[in-house]
Amino acid sequence: MICRVLCFLAVLVVICLGVASYMLYALSLYAEIMMTELHYHSPPIDDLGKNLSVPNSSTSGNATRKRNATGSDSYIHFGSFTPYSYVRGNFSASNQAPRGCTLKQTYMIIQHGVVLPNLLTTMRVRYRLSSLQSRIVKAFDEGKGELTHDEINLLSTWSTHNLTLAGKTLTEEGERDLIGLGKRFAAAFPYIITEGQEKENSSLEFFSANYQYIVQSGTAFISGLLGGTEEVPMVIKKQKKDVRLEFPDLCYKYMKTVATNTSERTVAYRPFKTSPEMMEVFDRVATRLGITLTTHIPTMYDMCRYLRALHPNATSPWCVPFTVEDLKVLEYMDDLKSYSRHGYRHPINYEQACPVLVEVIQSFRDTKSDKGPKARFFFVKAGVIPKVLAYMGLFKDTPPLGINATVPDRLWRASNFSGFASNLGFFIFKCGSNNSSDTRWWVSATINEKPLLLPKCKTSLGCLWNTFLKGNISQEVCNFDAVCENRGSLGVYARSRFWEQLDDLKNTEL
Repeated sequence: MICRVLCFLAVLVVICLGVASYMLYALSLYAEIMMTELHYHSPPIDDLGKNLSVPNSSTSGNATRKRNATGSDSYIHFGSFTPYSYVRGNFSASNQAPRGCTLKQTYMIIQHGVVLPNLLTTMRVRYRLSSLQSRIVKAFDEGKGELTHDEINLLSTWSTHNLTLAGKTLTEEGERDLIGLGKRFAAAFPYIITEGQEKENSSLEFFSANYQYIVQSGTAFISGLLGGTEEVPMVIKKQKKDVRLEFPDLCYKYMKTVATNTSERTVAYRPFKTSPEMMEVFDRVATRLGITLTTHIPTMYDMCRYLRALHPNATSPWCVPFTVEDLKVLEYMDDLKSYSRHGYRHPINYEQACPVLVEVIQSFRDTKSDKGPKARFFFVKAGVIPKVLAYMGLFKDTPPLGINATVPDRLWRASNFSGFASNLGFFIFKCGSNNSSDTRWWVSATINEKPLLLPKCKTSLGCLWNTFLKGNISQEVCNFDAVCENRGSLGVYARSRFWEQLDDLKNTEL
């Protein structure tokens, strides 16, 4: 009893310290905003992203240079902010199993689509970039820097006050991504949807973490699944404290070792901020903009990739300062964060994902016995899918990612499996006739609608059920509370994403 009380008090103290730190940061940011407002007059407020331009449009101004002379428009990897349309494949039954096989069940985990940033992130970006914008325009007027007239027009006409302070909600682009995902799934496996709807009480199950933007993502997916209908008759079960959906928030060891451990992050990726490659990024950007630059690179990069996610087919004004080489270095920085928070740097990152694989295997066992639903869909927040992939031993680099220089050919690349609307699907097929003794069961998987090579399977087409089990037999046992060192039934419930965002807010500048 005493141990449980002490554990509860320890968690409470950590949470209180975090909230206090968060509030102090908010107050300091508010003071910065007030000072900025005294010295800065914003341009007229337009719709968010209205002044973005479409790549390859006609040029004006300096005819000797093309729009976005750095070529950064061609770069598509932006880590956890990567637009889904840049990296997705297309569901295809022929890519998931041999001929003569029929899909019997799907188990799919789907991350939320593009959302508006949270309040403090918006405030930070909105007011820090306003002063930087003025400096860049002034430098161009004085003949400094290397920007073209098109590029300076993009930067000067974009208004920081276009950013809404509404907080996290699903955007139109996020909704389109999820609707499209649902439509392509239904087109590839129509019989799953038909049979599921025909069964009494429906044999399609939908579960969502209880956050508005995640539920909105689930609703959009179901709309696409049913052909784009505005009416969504199927019920999304909004879950709280469900280890399948929110295991990082329920794992004491993870919260203690990773999420709230600021000293760990000091050695995990911050040294890369002062690496020669990062210093070269500073030099190149400062030269292009014609200003002295000692901070603001991370803020510019966040706005660059956020606007690309919001408008994938347009030129983002804040990508203009960067070359392709700069974006590669900044992407690696984001991958180091992902590797530390979700990947192989800490075993607890992926060990806590065991409930998911346990349920996948049990769900497929039920299907083999002609029990259970036709499909199960789980809508989750960022960070869940990469932890599940790491638990399966996928995308593992040897040696581990280093903090002194980029690794161009790395396997752990968040852009490919952890961007907006990322999804991880598991499929079990029945091969052969129903009454035949040669009936076989086939298992395969996808990541972002592309075939995924599973452990022990020889090809990305998948493998037989028994082969799949050999690669995942250790996943059939999971004592989540023991893995996470949760005390008895006390457990822990804290938003791990809160701590990550707090760290990002406090350490965006070098």
